[in-house]
Amino acid sequence: MACPHATGVIAYVKSLHPKWSPAAIKSAIMTTANNLDNTKKVMKVDSGDTGTPFDYGTGEVQPVLAADPGLVYDLDVADYVTHLCSDGFTSAQLRTISGNPNITCPSPKKHPRPPLNYPSFSFPALEIAVPQSSQRTLTNVGPEKASTYTATITNAEASTAASITVAPSKLAFTKIGQKLAYTLTVNASAAPSSPIEWAFAWISWSDGKHQVKSPIAMKINPKS
Repeated sequence: MACPHATGVIAYVKSLHPKWSPAAIKSAIMTTANNLDNTKKVMKVDSGDTGTPFDYGTGEVQPVLAADPGLVYDLDVADYVTHLCSDGFTSAQLRTISGNPNITCPSPKKHPRPPLNYPSFSFPALEIAVPQSSQRTLTNVGPEKASTYTATITNAEASTAASITVAPSKLAFTKIGQKLAYTLTVNASAAPSSPIEWAFAWISWSDGKHQVKSPIAMKINPKS
């Protein structure tokens, strides 16, 4: 029943914001979801172990909050085209997939592959003391024209394995539709003797009313 529930939430948000892109709607739903159960603890899996974003995604959808997310991570067709072309897809393949005969890969292709402006982060191959960064852009969708958002990192599970920083840590918006970028950097500090399981953290942007929350997944490679 997850699909019809999600579809209903999408239709609800779309009815209130008909000009929002599919990516903006998806962002609103993801960043306002709740990963806590009714005891205010992180959701568990069937075994009773504490779940992770690989189990529950960003959490249980909250339609009312999704209708007023404050900020969204937006994407358009060009972003997907650049990303896929850099990943090795050809113009002909993308035309077949999309049905759009006008899609053309940029020349030259962008390397390394640019990150998608997606409302989550993944660092699958961290090396000790070799920082890795990823940039994201947030769009102010109101209703306030002027608002300042502050970033908070929650990484209790990953704190012994990596440090996470955000620059800038404050985003001051002055109008609806304004876009501001930030960079999230992860620096692994642990030195496991064998590959470890993924560790998770969260970045949350808040103006005191809205909370725009995204998961961060990290895996640290052992020393060679």
